[in-house]
Amino acid sequence: MTNTTSAENPTHADLLGQWAESRRGFALFAVLLLVLSLAMGVSMDQRTARLKSGKDRYLVEDAGISAVFAKYIASGEGFVYFPDGETVEGYSNPLWTFMLVAAAKAGVSPYDVARPFGLWSMALALFFGGLLIWWALPPPMRWLALLAPPIAGQSGTVVCWAISGLENGLYAMLLLAALAFFARERGNENATPVSGFFFFLVAITRPEGMLYGGMAGLFVLATECVPRRRITRRHVIFGASFLAPLIAYQLWRYWVFAWPFPNTYYAKIAAENAESLSNLRSRGWRYIFKYLEAYKLHGVLIAAALAPLSRRYWRQSLLLWPVLGFLLFFPIYAQGDWMKEWRFASTITALMVPMAVIGVARFMSMAAWVTGKITGPEWRHARHVASAAILASALGFVAINVGHVAAGSKRVREYVKDPEVNTFKLRKRGYYFREQADRLDLRPGSVLEIDMGGIGEASGMVIYDIGRLCDVPFGINRWDRRFVNDYIYRTKKPDFMHARRGWGKRGQITHNPFLKRDYIELPFVRRLGKKPNGNYVRRDLFIHDEARVDPDARHDFENGLSLLSGKVFPKVAAPKQQLRIETHWSTAVEQGTDWNVRYLLLDGEGREVKRVERPLVMRWYPTSKWRTDEYPMDYAKMTVPRDAPEGEYALRVELFGPDGETVDAAETPWRVRVSTEGAMQAKTDLAARIRRVKDTSPDGAKALLDELWYYRKSGAEKQEYRRLEGEVADAMLATAKTAWEKGDEATAADFAVKARKLAHLNDEIVAFAKKMAKLPFDRGRALMAKGDKASLDAAFGEFTEALRRYPRWSWARRYAEQTRPSGVIRRGERELLFVRNPETAAADKS
Repeated sequence: MTNTTSAENPTHADLLGQWAESRRGFALFAVLLLVLSLAMGVSMDQRTARLKSGKDRYLVEDAGISAVFAKYIASGEGFVYFPDGETVEGYSNPLWTFMLVAAAKAGVSPYDVARPFGLWSMALALFFGGLLIWWALPPPMRWLALLAPPIAGQSGTVVCWAISGLENGLYAMLLLAALAFFARERGNENATPVSGFFFFLVAITRPEGMLYGGMAGLFVLATECVPRRRITRRHVIFGASFLAPLIAYQLWRYWVFAWPFPNTYYAKIAAENAESLSNLRSRGWRYIFKYLEAYKLHGVLIAAALAPLSRRYWRQSLLLWPVLGFLLFFPIYAQGDWMKEWRFASTITALMVPMAVIGVARFMSMAAWVTGKITGPEWRHARHVASAAILASALGFVAINVGHVAAGSKRVREYVKDPEVNTFKLRKRGYYFREQADRLDLRPGSVLEIDMGGIGEASGMVIYDIGRLCDVPFGINRWDRRFVNDYIYRTKKPDFMHARRGWGKRGQITHNPFLKRDYIELPFVRRLGKKPNGNYVRRDLFIHDEARVDPDARHDFENGLSLLSGKVFPKVAAPKQQLRIETHWSTAVEQGTDWNVRYLLLDGEGREVKRVERPLVMRWYPTSKWRTDEYPMDYAKMTVPRDAPEGEYALRVELFGPDGETVDAAETPWRVRVSTEGAMQAKTDLAARIRRVKDTSPDGAKALLDELWYYRKSGAEKQEYRRLEGEVADAMLATAKTAWEKGDEATAADFAVKARKLAHLNDEIVAFAKKMAKLPFDRGRALMAKGDKASLDAAFGEFTEALRRYPRWSWARRYAEQTRPSGVIRRGERELLFVRNPETAAADKS
């Protein structure tokens, strides 16, 4: 009997290999792969549809940080976390943030595009994972790539983080694209070397991403350039397409942010991270162990480890070992992540599944080769071994993923019912603090917070980030007690604080003696999950050490409380206009009862037309806690009724106890005239007065602006108000320039700051403010050069003044942190890249 050659009687494997090597075969494969990948994107979208809109609409809290930065960058504010704030690289996903900026520039909210961007990026990551398999396997085995998208797309960590609003999908897509094209270029020297640019995109998606391009470069040097002793044109193109844009980007960001690494790096990375690598019980190691166990991935990991084992195709897949190794190493080094479903593991899974396909194929290829050697070339059935190997590879791969897919489906269902901390729900706390600030007429007011993605722009306030991401001083100094005491309790003194139990303790906030001295805990407990949150307000905002007495308004109540003074504004109001009531109080004796106040608006005949009642001092500070040597203030809002007739109205103040019975009443001298025409005329007159005095007395014009702010305004009047603000800002700038020409730097700087606060997007004002900031900046640099303690202390003061004049000067902030007397860099307790000081390490451990 004559043996039939494979050419005369080709096997299925031969036919598949011929198709795989043809353009038509690749085109068919690419279409099928894309359809499968997009289908998985649709599946991920449908499985998490509950989190897409409505009351359950969801983006993970950290996604809100990128969205806020994107909004302000797109609007011209710069790289700031709140308007007129300091420059800070408070995000760790630059390319993702820039994509959101592009959306905002196009008029689409970053909050609206974050989910679809992440979802469809992850779908494309599955596509590039299939391409990686295609270019890493011999032709007959390449069709196994079609198995990867359905398997990887079922993983819980892939699904949950694809729709999170963060960069996980983009990061996975670009890394797999870079690896796929790199594999293609290793197998075909005529292929255009585009992988270098993809590695650059990975590097600017996450900071640690630049290491993958470095790994690829070293691989090329070790396996191609050194053995062959030559560097070809394609090697130059590969290196240049990665290094040139990366170097340019890093120089740009260093010039903009003044630090060699993002602020997120200084906030999260510490020396003990490296020390914990050898401890298998550390948070990082437990993070990886729990991830593998939760998703039943041990078999997949073993199969993935076989991916580079090939005699002919090792160049296409050997790089996968160090890449997967670093993907596993990073969360170990970073001590994991506190959020559900293993945020850092979504990219690991997206790569591990394609590697497992390659690994199983490698194993079966070796089995087929061994079988051929044992049976010999004359064995007539040997030609079917390859077909059997492909089938066995597919079945084996599916078998080891059964548990993985089942676990992923279960975890996705659980996540949809109870997702991670939600940006949209946490925004409510931003609105809450804005409401509290409005009670005190704080514009904008300031708050110390932990959940940056939660409150962001919702509060419209100056924000100090105890979580360290969006605050350079906190990022550099972390929670060093001496720094916190100086920065928070002596210098910045935020109007409000929000500190959860763990963060408050670690951050040296809630267990600090200055907190009890300077702040009062608000009675409104707002919960985040099962943990109550502590909210605090600075006591000197509404409790004074000296009495403010108006003899005409003073009234001593029978229970020992005294109404000392107050006012109602505006004096002329239209129906539906909001009135602001401010009253000043004291107590002659310690109170054993929590008294309530009732404000009554009375018409000309003494009839009540409106009332507001509640515990005194905005419910914040009950009278039972008052001391005889302090003088609290109460603020209230009252809306004039829609049907209130024109005329003059009076205000009565009543006190009543817990039983609701009135104990005493004060007839105040404060009067309000209700008149639609009168209110319109008052606004017109105020605007005219502002324009008359702005050039001669810009400070007086600013005070009148504040008064005008209280009037209810139509859309057209709001535009007019903004124009008035701009005119007053221009007048302040003119005053600043005049003072500067006369050699009065202090006056010039003060008016420049006032002008900038009114119109911080005015280019001329900003340019002059920066000019004023350069003066103390240069003096600070000269003092730094001297190096002695007194000079460094003085330099810190100069850099702080430069930041007051122009907050966006990042280099002033850097030098301020290097010279800060209470700073860990100045004290030598931490190197720049960092060595943790014992005090902070102990605080973290506690």
